[in-house]
Amino acid sequence: VRDLPRALKLAAPIGMHVVPVLYPDARRAPQDFEVRVTQAGAFLEVDIPRADRQVLRIRDVIRGVERAFWLGQDVRGQPVAADLLALTAGVLVVGSSGTGKTNAIAWLAIQALVKGWAFYLVDLKGGQDWADLERYARMRAYTPSEADHVLAAVQELVAARNGRQAEPTPPVLLVFDELLLAPESQQKALARLSVVGRSARVRVLAGTQRLGNSVSSVVKQNLRYRLVGRVASRTEAYEATGVRASGAERLLGRGDMLWIADGPPVRVQTPHVLADHRLLPEALVYLRRAREPECARERGEDGEAAPAGSERDEAASDFETALQAMNSRHSLAKAVPPWLLARTVAYVQRYGTLPSFDLINRWHMEREGEQISVPRRRLVREWAVRLTDKV
Repeated sequence: VRDLPRALKLAAPIGMHVVPVLYPDARRAPQDFEVRVTQAGAFLEVDIPRADRQVLRIRDVIRGVERAFWLGQDVRGQPVAADLLALTAGVLVVGSSGTGKTNAIAWLAIQALVKGWAFYLVDLKGGQDWADLERYARMRAYTPSEADHVLAAVQELVAARNGRQAEPTPPVLLVFDELLLAPESQQKALARLSVVGRSARVRVLAGTQRLGNSVSSVVKQNLRYRLVGRVASRTEAYEATGVRASGAERLLGRGDMLWIADGPPVRVQTPHVLADHRLLPEALVYLRRAREPECARERGEDGEAAPAGSERDEAASDFETALQAMNSRHSLAKAVPPWLLARTVAYVQRYGTLPSFDLINRWHMEREGEQISVPRRRLVREWAVRLTDKV
């Protein structure tokens, strides 16, 4: 077997088992792999872990459904979706550091913004991972004291919505990351919001590195939908998923996760949207469909009115100025051709996504007769995102 199969279907249904198999990899010596065998109707599904770490792009998942939130792809390559408004409880994202937990939360938050949801953000890690999304938040908090104000504001919103006749109002997504750093009073307030917020179209999405004594039992009960990445041990895997032999401790990281809803766990690969604490260009292009709240447009970084020429609007107004800024900031041996940047911007405006590295290289080969380096391709994509709204 040279190509790693996504799933094999056999006959006769049985329960879940984990068995060792011999997998001959063409690049390495044969090794033992553990596979997960699950019952699916009249078939057995044999889930064989990938030998590499899959990187999934947004355009591979999005199919244009209005209400559904796309989590990613399953082992067959089919999109996995969840309707957050139809869920009867909050969602808890669990995973060790570096396994894609914040990336998955950011991906769901981006979709909520694109769908017109109101966005409230609490990140007790300091907000470094949310630099590109905080401008879309109606309220944000990076300390426990600030978190109290955000939770109180959302509670008032829920009380106001539940106390009057139903009327069209945008759904609300409250993101709370990291639960381990929150005091018990805030955890209980979050759990209460996940219950009373259902009728007010308020949904809670929280993240934590693990579930233990530091996380309130009330949170575990009321945020019962789980998106679980790799954890440290089988014990933590059972705590996070509530399923024995779930295999969460053997996941590959980088967005390889288990979705636990009303049924057996579904293995899902979430799209890669966050790297080095910033959103990738593909995510920024997709996020341009969202609208900033009025309060965010009026305030600056310190809550004051944003001055003219702020960092948000530092992108150049024409290609020549952009190229000068690029080459002054990055010591490139060769300037990025203006025609290539212009063509990339036109592609983004027409298709709503960024051209791949291979397509940029093909354009350059056709016109210049030589390949363009990977760092220069990356710069073309980054600056095309900045210039999209300027031309």
